[in-house]
Amino acid sequence: MARIVVVPREGCDLLEADKGAYVNGLTLAASQAECQTKVIAAMNHYDFEVVKVEDVFLFSDSSNASQTLATIAAELKESRNLKHVRFETLHTFPRVM
Repeated sequence: MARIVVVPREGCDLLEADKGAYVNGLTLAASQAECQTKVIAAMNHYDFEVVKVEDVFLFSDSSNASQTLATIAAELKESRNLKHVRFETLHTFPRVM
């Protein structure tokens, strides 16, 4: 899991040009680098420029992940799509340009 900070690229219709956003993303990954690679690739698909990826959390490093997160992780594993990334709500904020 990671928090991703993004801004829209040309052609992005999900976010206004004067806005930025952050979103939590969840994917199956064996390392922080793999998690970061997957979420960046997924954000590129939606025409977002990734400003930063932060707070990467690996479930294997914790024994107390919430039941909701554990359920989502199980769904990702069952889908067998190794590129799949699940995103939560896109939280927007005004950009200083």
